[in-house]
Amino acid sequence: MVRGRDACWEHCILVDATKQKVRCNYCQREFSGGVYRMKFHLAQIKNKDIVPCTEVPTDVRDHILSILSTPKKQKTPKKPKVDKALAANGQQNSSSASGGFQPNHGSSGQNGSTCPSLLFACPSPIAHLPVDDVQKQKQDVADKKIAVFFFHNSIPFSAAKSIYYQEMVDAVAECGLDYKAPSYESLRSTLLEKVKGDINDCYKKYRDEWKETGCTILCDSWSDDRNKSLVIFSVTYPKGTLFLKSVDVSGHEDDATYLFELIESVVLEVGIEHVVQVITNTSASYVYAGRLLMAKYNSLFWSPCASYCINKMLEDIGKQEWVSTVLEEAKTITRRTI
Repeated sequence: MVRGRDACWEHCILVDATKQKVRCNYCQREFSGGVYRMKFHLAQIKNKDIVPCTEVPTDVRDHILSILSTPKKQKTPKKPKVDKALAANGQQNSSSASGGFQPNHGSSGQNGSTCPSLLFACPSPIAHLPVDDVQKQKQDVADKKIAVFFFHNSIPFSAAKSIYYQEMVDAVAECGLDYKAPSYESLRSTLLEKVKGDINDCYKKYRDEWKETGCTILCDSWSDDRNKSLVIFSVTYPKGTLFLKSVDVSGHEDDATYLFELIESVVLEVGIEHVVQVITNTSASYVYAGRLLMAKYNSLFWSPCASYCINKMLEDIGKQEWVSTVLEEAKTITRRTI
């Protein structure tokens, strides 16, 4: 993010350039969205989720208010320079016909600010190319535009493996040249609610199918980097797996009664008449909770997780002297090559 000469920078500092996060010098509150949102904060203007600053001096507030109320001057666009060599050869200045340079318009931000394009404008003499070459050039341009979007926003490359990635591109292509991408506001409001509604509709459809096929509840327990113990509940049936919820069970990992009551609540939420079996790991607390569940509901079964059992078997094998020696040597090689 380029600071420029904005007077607001005298009253805040840049914390994170990637997320455009800035911090107020008076109340120390941090905002994402750059200096534009900070102006509303300093001017004590309530705008969406912006909290007005309570520590800003009166003269600073009035100064920022005057900046916001002053309309921006429209810059007169500069005339593009014409290559003298092209003019001498009698070629026209049309970029589509002669391959002249196009002006760099930049990309418009959500707050009306503009930032320069990451790529320089390139000559594009597509009028004189064969049809196949023209299509290839358009494909290359589109690929680079998508790549720049990934790079500029620090999007992980693994996002391109998403099942929705190509679906998104296909949907945009079907809309044609008049399609305009959704704005920041529509993404965080109307579109979010629409997608949430679609997910709820699918969930209801799946529940209806459970009546015919039955389902299995999966309980996946794991710990995060803060040593929190979590249980991930999901439902699987012949057509796929659906995430239900995650529960923090920190401090209750070994409490079989607590785990039994938790699993029972999930079974009742899904519907006892739909659940065929419940799968958990093989720790003592979960084994006992599973037995309590089967004793109370004789229509379902508790089963240990096969992958968890295999992992425990491999851990025991790794404790043998000759195996542990090989593993340590392998770890040493791995550490040296990284």
